Amino acid sequence: MGKTNTNYGWGGSKNLQRLAKPFLQRMELNDLEKTLQPLFDDWKSNLDLDFGDFINTKDENYVVNLLNKNQ
Repeated sequence: MGKTNTNYGWGGSKNLQRLAKPFLQRMELNDLEKTLQPLFDDWKSNLDLDFGDFINTKDENYVVNLLNKNQ
């Protein structure tokens, strides 16, 4: 996870050949766990992929819907 100003991005690669993409504009620290939990739960079914690679295989709307699931 990377933070630039107020944007939160995921999907970068370990070797820095792919940058993270922004998915959230703002997130309250108190909402961190409930916001990210659906995304991590979905990743659990694909643990053969690094988290950044997993995010990169998903459609942007799919990721955003998971992040907004518990809002």
